Amino acid sequence: MDIKYILAILNSRVIQYFWQHTYKSVKVLKNQIQHLPLPRVHIAIQNRTITMVDKLMDTVDKEQRLALYNELDDFITKEIFLLSEDEYKIILDSLGNKNLFLS
Repeated sequence: MDIKYILAILNSRVIQYFWQHTYKSVKVLKNQIQHLPLPRVHIAIQNRTITMVDKLMDTVDKEQRLALYNELDDFITKEIFLLSEDEYKIILDSLGNKNLFLS
């Protein structure tokens, strides 16, 4: 797996939600990281994710960056984790509809 793919997954709201509901401590342990769900997907999906990450990283404008992050997060949620719109809404509501990565 490509590092940009892994980092995109780790910075997704799905993982933020998982982390907040699984681990109650601020301390990050190696064992916790090893148990995070990192879906293995076809290389085409990984490449699409990486393209989106590259576009996000190359963007300076804050509003455009947030829009690209939301697009990437939506893609990760629905195409990689295969969650429904209702499940995604639960995650967004739980996180207060905020983006912890760009805060």
